[in-house]
Amino acid sequence: MQRHRVRVIAAAALLAAATAAHADAPARLIVKLKETSAKSALTPKARIAKLASDTGVSLTHVRSMALGADVVTVEESAAAEELAARLAADPDVDYAVVDHRVHAMQAAQVPVNDTYAQQQHYLANTPAAISAYDAWTITHGSPNIVVAVIDSGYRPHAGMLGRFLPGYDMISDASVANDGDGRDADAQDPGDWVSADEATADCPAHNSVWHGTSVAGIIAANTNDHAWTAGIDWNAKILPVRVLGKCGGFDSDVVDAIAWAAGLAVPGVPPNPTPAQVINLILGSSNGCEQPFTEVAAAAYAAGVTRAIVAAAGNDSHDVSNDSPASCPGYYAIASTTDVGGSLASFSNFGTGVTLSAPGGAAKLRTAADTMIVLGNSGTTVPDADIVVNEGGTSFSAPMVSATVSLMLSVAPYLTADQVHGLIVSSVKPFPAYSNCTTDVCGAGGTRPSASWVSITVRPLRTAARAARIPSPT
Repeated sequence: MQRHRVRVIAAAALLAAATAAHADAPARLIVKLKETSAKSALTPKARIAKLASDTGVSLTHVRSMALGADVVTVEESAAAEELAARLAADPDVDYAVVDHRVHAMQAAQVPVNDTYAQQQHYLANTPAAISAYDAWTITHGSPNIVVAVIDSGYRPHAGMLGRFLPGYDMISDASVANDGDGRDADAQDPGDWVSADEATADCPAHNSVWHGTSVAGIIAANTNDHAWTAGIDWNAKILPVRVLGKCGGFDSDVVDAIAWAAGLAVPGVPPNPTPAQVINLILGSSNGCEQPFTEVAAAAYAAGVTRAIVAAAGNDSHDVSNDSPASCPGYYAIASTTDVGGSLASFSNFGTGVTLSAPGGAAKLRTAADTMIVLGNSGTTVPDADIVVNEGGTSFSAPMVSATVSLMLSVAPYLTADQVHGLIVSSVKPFPAYSNCTTDVCGAGGTRPSASWVSITVRPLRTAARAARIPSPT
């Protein structure tokens, strides 16, 4: 702490010395005489000398400028602005202004003070990361935008206070729900651990993973609050819809969850008072596209509130065409790239069915170098303390795209689903030169044959901001 203080004092002393040096230097002005002035027929040095005589201001000619103005210095002790005003009052003077010192502008970005922000490498303004700092110069998002996270529910993590809407527990099987009942209005995650005596061939023993909380934090952890991680959207609300419990969940619950999140009626479930503009799905199976997922996506878009349904492509290192719902019409299939090299992550699904890709870690290793730092919980079974954890996978790539859409809608809320999709895929960020991604592997990227979305970038947000001129529906 003391060393830091010494550095601050030294910086202040240097600044004071520089200020004093500039204060001792003669003030510089830019002066232009009127073309009709008799002085304008004189040489530049002579006309400045005549102006000095007429006004009583001691002027020294430095040089002539383009368009007939001159740079001069003054020795008087009065402020430069006062001297410029005195000269400007002369009837022969067109204008007199201070010749201000200018400095190189820093890159436009919004710094944040969150504890772990510097470890969130995917936020950086680099070719393989998501350029969130640039995006935040355009918008921080809007509390009017709702992002549904259809996942394992949520924990009321301190890093997301005030960001969760009530949501719903859509798990219909009480044994999967692990909370003592089936569907109910409590979307909190009680834990999804599987003990050794519960394990089966397709459901191995594991600790609780608190997946929905981690995903929600990527999108909307409270940002610039001196704590935890930085969310991509600073203001959007998260609608948690619980469908994953012990040993996963069922397609039927997921389909109902999509419908409910979009504001559609679900038998036996109260209406959703806050339909979501963006729906984020981190789940699936390798059964190919199933018709219920296609139908519910079409119905969700037709209802008019939902503009994008984003699905993780999967972590099985195979073609995404085998996966549901990512391969279904109406879903954005999101693959993972590494946030250092921008190449396809070794675990990620891939193929021409991938819509976009975004950082998701280098490997399924729980190390800071290869994974993403996200919000979590220390409980191995039931909930315990709030923590951050290192994770990797398309689970953490998809919410980056969902957050991008939510930011886009904050500046252009009347964009249609088709317009949102078109704006994203036509304003993609090119793959880095050193990436192994191609458009046939990591995302088609719309109309740019050599580019694909690897992140949230400032481009689609600026495009969306221009699109905000689209009139609202009447």
